[in-house]
Amino acid sequence: MNDMAEQYSKMVECATELADFFLDHKNGAFALTIVCEILQVLLQSGELSAAGFVIESIFQLSEIEFPLEIDTDVENISFNLEQYVELLSEILEIRLES
Repeated sequence: MNDMAEQYSKMVECATELADFFLDHKNGAFALTIVCEILQVLLQSGELSAAGFVIESIFQLSEIEFPLEIDTDVENISFNLEQYVELLSEILEIRLES
């Protein structure tokens, strides 16, 4: 398995763990929705460092290992953060439907 596939697999696994962390708490869907919206706004505004900081902080709070490697390539950082936010949003949507 190549590095990109492994990293994406780890992102999916950790996104699921993080969603479970939020959804296991009272009003967790609301908190996860707010987090997803904040991250989407930051990414749309080009605030990659702020979005990365928010994600890292959430992982520290939830005591889940941060899945993304720190990369100096802005395009890779942007892609990884966008994919991560999309994963969280999809998980939230699926959980709310069931």
